[in-house]
Amino acid sequence: MIRQQCELVREPGFCSCCYKCAIEEGENCGLNLGRCRRALSCRALPGDADPWGAIQSGRAVCQRTNSNTITANS
Repeated sequence: MIRQQCELVREPGFCSCCYKCAIEEGENCGLNLGRCRRALSCRALPGDADPWGAIQSGRAVCQRTNSNTITANS
């Protein structure tokens, strides 16, 4: 179920034809979890030994954009 008044984004997956609410700041994100809302990027936490692995596995977090960090879903 989609919560009211959320930013709709295409759901990840085979066809990307369905919509869901964008992931909010501080929530877990990753390539298979969906997109962060506008002005946020899916980023590995500081000090993560494997930042790409964090994004791929869904242990990254939606955070405000910073140009010095590996990101996905920006």
